[in-house]
Amino acid sequence: MLDGLDEVVDEAQRRRVAEQIETFLGLYEDCPTVITSRPAGYRWDFFNLEAFPHYTLEPFGDKQVDTFIAHWYDSRELDKAAARRRKDDLRSAFKGNDRIRQLATNPLLLTIIALIHRYQAELRMICCMC
Repeated sequence: MLDGLDEVVDEAQRRRVAEQIETFLGLYEDCPTVITSRPAGYRWDFFNLEAFPHYTLEPFGDKQVDTFIAHWYDSRELDKAAARRRKDDLRSAFKGNDRIRQLATNPLLLTIIALIHRYQAELRMICCMC
């Protein structure tokens, strides 16, 4: 996985990096590779579309966000009642805040939100015990 092609700021240098990636992939053509970039920092002519399929991550809809939250806490909480409480708490946070709900449509940002939500709750619980 080659992550962050868009983080090469200079466009000429980004072009050189893309060429180096093509050279690498030519040498190791049996090596499955994923190259990531934000759309704003990517030019579609960097890589041959036939040789390198391009995909765009679509934003999550409300149902996908809800499913993610359910799976997130079901996979991390042994206590089903605690998982249900945390799921409900995070869902209610989204309902009360349009900005957070908009951020949650991005799978990576939703993961970060879920991490913060989970560990802040654990930190609050630990602080209350002291």
